[in-house]
Amino acid sequence: MKRISKILAAATGFLLGSATAVFAGAMTPETAVQERVWIQAHCAIRTMACAEVAAMPNNIKNRAGQLLGWTRDDSDKQYAYDRKGRLLGWYNKRTDHTHDARGRLLTNSGNVNSGLIFDSDDADE
Repeated sequence: MKRISKILAAATGFLLGSATAVFAGAMTPETAVQERVWIQAHCAIRTMACAEVAAMPNNIKNRAGQLLGWTRDDSDKQYAYDRKGRLLGWYNKRTDHTHDARGRLLTNSGNVNSGLIFDSDDADE
């Protein structure tokens, strides 16, 4: 998240610098608009790339390297799945609560998704 903030801050500073250059006569308004459009497109691509990375599964493995399950982040939730792809539960980032697959509250103080994966019946096979 810090990296995106730095990129956006740099882009904002660059845009302000472009506007200053236009007023100083060092750059034409058309060139400044082209740069602004390029920066907006670049920031949008970076944002989409970060969203894709967040949507990638985080594999949970045992000491032998065998896949036990994975978690997948959403904008406000993190879902836990066993190795067969069955939903085990989810963690709500806004409320700081973890629920099982049936929606029952498991904890109201933190993310225990990895515990759901380790405790799943499938992990013992």
